[in-house]
Amino acid sequence: MNTLIAYSGKYGATRDCAERIAHKLPGNTVLHNLDDTITVDTTPYEHVVIGCSVYMSKPRKAAKQFCEKNLPALKEKKVGLFLCCIQDLDKTVSQQFELAFPGELREAAVVLGQLGGTVDFTKLKALDKIIMNMV
Repeated sequence: MNTLIAYSGKYGATRDCAERIAHKLPGNTVLHNLDDTITVDTTPYEHVVIGCSVYMSKPRKAAKQFCEKNLPALKEKKVGLFLCCIQDLDKTVSQQFELAFPGELREAAVVLGQLGGTVDFTKLKALDKIIMNMV
């Protein structure tokens, strides 16, 4: 079984989740950071797991672009989707999934998961620290 785990995150929590998922899966698993490039050949993979973080109520653009660019190919595979986010009081988890992933892909996915989130103040940029302190 060949699996691609493609992820996009801002401060490392999504990468950490992707790595933990990779360690649990059998077979050959390849991690790909979509923030480096959204261009990935999905052909060699039977399974694709896509994860993204949600920051300030917005999912990462790279994950959404990857999904939209590869939608026909992804619908032919077993796909899992996950979000890393702290619960937004204004949006439900299902609304976050709607913002992050195309409807056709969400409907075709074999699993959806919201894996929580973390805030490591030592990694935050100055403006992000101010915003998080206000929250």
